[in-house]
Amino acid sequence: MSTEASDWAHVANANGDVSIQAWCDEHRLLPHLLPFEYRKTTPIEFLEAVVDGLDDIPKTAATFRPTKIDGVEHAPAAGANIMTDMLGTLGSWRVEETTPTRWTNPQYVHLDSLQTMPEKGDRMEIIERCAAYGTLTVGDVAPRLGITKGSLRRWLTRKNVPWSHLRHEGIVRLARTLRTASEWGYSERRHARVLPRAEGTVRSWIQNHARDTDFEPPADPSGEQWFMGGQIR
Repeated sequence: MSTEASDWAHVANANGDVSIQAWCDEHRLLPHLLPFEYRKTTPIEFLEAVVDGLDDIPKTAATFRPTKIDGVEHAPAAGANIMTDMLGTLGSWRVEETTPTRWTNPQYVHLDSLQTMPEKGDRMEIIERCAAYGTLTVGDVAPRLGITKGSLRRWLTRKNVPWSHLRHEGIVRLARTLRTASEWGYSERRHARVLPRAEGTVRSWIQNHARDTDFEPPADPSGEQWFMGGQIR
């Protein structure tokens, strides 16, 4: 897709600027996993540090503090809700009642008991966001809503929520994002190794949805005047 400002007028704001989300939506990409040049710490560096740190935490620990993990910065990259989305991709969510802020341990051995510390917010918004990550199943999402997997499936049916469709779109965006990140210098295998799905599964998603298609990874727009990512106002 072109990098000319005029070609982005249909998604630009009143000042002619294009947001990170708008740019990613045009390409069907996930903004929180892209290593934009302006970011101080790339998403994969953050995720690798978190996953390595979680491996050192007892699986009987229900929560953890990202800032206590070696190599993890509290604000690894610019962008609204970046921590929520990057940790959410791993299956973790913030426990609002605690101070200082803690997050659920996605490797917790008694995952079902995490129903006692649900994520705060609108249920539909949480479900749509989790589906958009592509990495999470209904079973992964149920505890963060404080209900069982069976209860969530019944709720989705009653509300006519197309979970399978929403998650499929998330998988497509994830696959395209990882291939794009690879073109920008961060390998697909490196990402696949830290995500909460089998490495072979993630690589098959990339093959099916980002290689055996007409998708062409876009260039990093960080240096473009019309791109809002990293701009100093």
